Amino acid sequence: MPSHCHTSIINRIEDKKRCVKLHLSHTVHLLAKLTIHVASRLHRVKLCLVNLLRLQFWADSVSDKLKALDASDEEGRKRLYMEARLGSKVMVAKSKKISGGATVNVFMLKSLQLRECLDDLTYYVDRSSKRKMDQYKEDLIESLASIVEFDGLETTQDDSPRSSLTLNMYNSQKSAYVQRMLGERIVPLTDDILRLFGPETRVQTESYMREFYPSEIKTTIPM
Repeated sequence: MPSHCHTSIINRIEDKKRCVKLHLSHTVHLLAKLTIHVASRLHRVKLCLVNLLRLQFWADSVSDKLKALDASDEEGRKRLYMEARLGSKVMVAKSKKISGGATVNVFMLKSLQLRECLDDLTYYVDRSSKRKMDQYKEDLIESLASIVEFDGLETTQDDSPRSSLTLNMYNSQKSAYVQRMLGERIVPLTDDILRLFGPETRVQTESYMREFYPSEIKTTIPM
């Protein structure tokens, strides 16, 4: 075989080797980016589901306390009632301005960035569950907004919460409405959303709650 033919074959082999290396390098780069994306997605989903569990615990706790309080303890009921209305407002209102009378829990609820989390969860949920997620998101926001607006004294569009007026117009029927909305709408809706992401994700989310927010986990007393 002439020497120039031998050289040509070697060059072609080297070219193929370079192509394979480039292809492998590109594939590894894509896999690395995909891994980072998946890890980022899982982290964001988990954080948002943790925020939903924190909302659920708060709603369940306030609902249970309102139900358990003696009818004569009007001051105690008013405090919880105002917390529920202010807390709901800072989660769904555009301005999220916090007025006087806000408790530590109201500031905590504001930090959950509920609307942003619901948007992210709608983006990341499986395609087959997107329609349900859209509906649950809308129902949850509307239910929280109804706690703010149901008697016409407040609006989620108003930058200045009317705490004093809301308290002056308080009555037991309004307290009962807020209690039922929290327990019978907000709590089940958060469960509906959590179920869309599967039992394994739920277990991981609850594990995160136990590690970082152990005081916000509902404990059941054995019978």
